[in-house]
Amino acid sequence: MIKFWKEDFEYVSRFGSNNNYIYEFYVRGESANYLMNHYRLKNGCVFICFNSSDKSFIVTSSDKNGDVENAHTGNDDDREDLYDAIKDQIDADLRNYEEYM
Repeated sequence: MIKFWKEDFEYVSRFGSNNNYIYEFYVRGESANYLMNHYRLKNGCVFICFNSSDKSFIVTSSDKNGDVENAHTGNDDDREDLYDAIKDQIDADLRNYEEYM
């Protein structure tokens, strides 16, 4: 069963240093539906914050004003599947960063 689709994740930002980065993604589509149901999020905008060093993540939902309504630590079962969906965007961001530096 596919839980996460690459096209459902929109890169928002990266922060951190020394190859320990946190990536923020806006999630939509079937991937957002899965996260909302699996983590019992309220309706609204769904975001993930993904730690590139250990592949841990936090799932959040926010209301129309951007206020966070729910936040949950991601399950280990979802780590690799989520990483597979976003790794191309992470790799592209790191390439762009290295070229800039």
